[in-house]
Amino acid sequence: MERTLPPLGVFAAQVARALGGAANVFDSGEYPAAAVAFGGWHRVLIRDHQWALSVSLPTEHSWQLRTPEDWTATEPLLRAALTSNPVLSMSDLLIVLGPMLARRTGSAWSANIAGTSPPGETWLRNGARSVGLFQQPSSVRVVVWADRALSSQSFTTPEALGTLAPWLEAALDQQDRALLEAEAEARRKAALPPPDFDAVLALLKAGARICTSGARCNETFFWDGRLRREIFDEGDVSVCDGSEADLRRHMELYPDAFRRALAAGDRGQGS
Repeated sequence: MERTLPPLGVFAAQVARALGGAANVFDSGEYPAAAVAFGGWHRVLIRDHQWALSVSLPTEHSWQLRTPEDWTATEPLLRAALTSNPVLSMSDLLIVLGPMLARRTGSAWSANIAGTSPPGETWLRNGARSVGLFQQPSSVRVVVWADRALSSQSFTTPEALGTLAPWLEAALDQQDRALLEAEAEARRKAALPPPDFDAVLALLKAGARICTSGARCNETFFWDGRLRREIFDEGDVSVCDGSEADLRRHMELYPDAFRRALAAGDRGQGS
């Protein structure tokens, strides 16, 4: 069935008029979005998926619409769902956070809303900076990572957002410091000489196993009469021959793994 509904902004204004609310359109990356507010709560989220528009409440309720007839059938269901107690939504946070973050950095932050309906997660990003929003049954959890340190706070009402700014400023200051430290560490590592290929090969021939990359997907080089690679991918393990080109490529991509192995004189613990 072809979509015959009007563009997002026009449809959002139509929904707002029908339900007695006010529409706010905001930039949300791949799928533009609008929120309709009632009594200070942005309870209705409308997203443009090109082939259809989705209309959802913060939790549980969601509808896919393509035609005016779809909206006619959905409107009474939406009205009935709106009689329940209001729940703070990620849209409430996005309306507040967008201008706040833009003022802080002097540039806009992009909002990437999860594709599920209703969505349960949104990430606002500006370069390496990020702020995460997670929809809970009766609140929205805001998270800010600073390297491995997590700052997190939950909000339950629009009035509670008055405490957002000071908490967020402190969390983002911590994130900025962590990013500066990470950049300095990256520059330091970039200035180091690359691991010596012959030394790595000798270490492998002596019995070392050198693991590269992350925990969920990685490769381990070892020597079994010839260079071999053990490939771990989301729980699946396979073993195949390796080549000098494979080893050199991984040494360029993950030099720290090979530096650690060389420094430790690794005998199977160099990951």
